Amino acid sequence: MTSSQINGSPIISNQVVYIGSYDYNLYAINLINGKKKWNFATKGLIKSSPLPYNGRVYVGSYDGYLYSVDSADGTLKWSFKINGNIQCSPAIDDYTNRQYNSGISGFNTSGNNN
Repeated sequence: MTSSQINGSPIISNQVVYIGSYDYNLYAINLINGKKKWNFATKGLIKSSPLPYNGRVYVGSYDGYLYSVDSADGTLKWSFKINGNIQCSPAIDDYTNRQYNSGISGFNTSGNNN
């Protein structure tokens, strides 16, 4: 599927595997049949793990942008320019004292709901 190496952990959400690659693409692969659902091209390699959350996939790239991509069709929702390369995986705080991040064991949540 990818034409280069993968550095970050793949993340599975809703029967889709999301993988960032050194070929500058974020891939969505159907977990059931193994077929590519879509890919989203950046202008730099992707070292971090993507983070699926609420119908979007967030990923950073060495082109200096943090991207929000629609998880259904791979279209860009927004991008935010960061001053430098993005090597780490994104994290989300949904303001309910719960945080979401991607890791080696997959999608994680932390925090407490008092």
